[in-house]
Amino acid sequence: MPRKSVSEERSEGLLFVNYSQGLQGSEEIRRLVTPTSQSAQGSKSSSVADTSIPDDGTSKESVLFNESDLRALSALAEICKPRLLLLDGGRSDPFSVFPVSAEPWHPWVFEWYRTVHLPPGIAIVQKSRKEGEEYIAWHLRESIAEPAAFYMQLLNACTALVATDHLPAQLILALRSHVVGALNSAISDPRRQLSIGTLLTVGSIALHERLFGDAAVAVYVHGDAFRRMLALRGGIESLNMPRIGVKLLQFTDKVLSESNLDKTAAELLSTWAPEERRKRYYVSAHDEVNEVRMSFYQSVSEEKTPPESLPT
Repeated sequence: MPRKSVSEERSEGLLFVNYSQGLQGSEEIRRLVTPTSQSAQGSKSSSVADTSIPDDGTSKESVLFNESDLRALSALAEICKPRLLLLDGGRSDPFSVFPVSAEPWHPWVFEWYRTVHLPPGIAIVQKSRKEGEEYIAWHLRESIAEPAAFYMQLLNACTALVATDHLPAQLILALRSHVVGALNSAISDPRRQLSIGTLLTVGSIALHERLFGDAAVAVYVHGDAFRRMLALRGGIESLNMPRIGVKLLQFTDKVLSESNLDKTAAELLSTWAPEERRKRYYVSAHDEVNEVRMSFYQSVSEEKTPPESLPT
């Protein structure tokens, strides 16, 4: 399939372009990923009807995996689950906290993201452990409030887990479809189009695309969209973000700068976490959980095969 130009990408809105071309998934898997425009709107009951947000990325009539595929994926996820997370006492979502239709692997991946993936990066700029914990709590609250943001955080987590062979690569295709569908719904809703969750999603898409996909699309499409949305919202100050969140947005803006278009992912990440700091905060504790995070960071820094092109 020929690669799309930036102008073609602009006409299609906020989309990832690299996943659909980089992943060598089977035709069967690709057919399972149904665009939102071809799906009926899903429904989700909630005890708080006034504030609940429908998961527009999926529906009961159109699922990404059939029953046998879902059983196989759940079994594989259980086998590949980082050992430490087996001690979570069966953590689940009994009160429908997640803003999307839950799948068996959502809780432990989200918990791994919260407890393993995020803390080392936050530790680099936090003034205290308490500040880092408070930022992560804020970040996840905003993610749970918006389906697009929730799917984006799952995508961030699964990128690392897929890169280290803890989850199947086709999961990236599924999450990419969910992010696009939920985001298109959010930016079409006046109540959600400039929410913090939507802004964080667009910024995360741009950063993810810049590090693992098409740099030009990240800078000229997603990055431009993110800056316009932020300006419409009234700037960073209007978000009332924690200090760490402001630091992350400043880093994202620097990564998406046109002057850095020729920089590699390793060079960009080094501006956030120089080697000296990586040695301090990304040291493996000789257990499988930390090794997942460490090996993923090393794979990016060493410019190895990006996760979206791993075989399925």
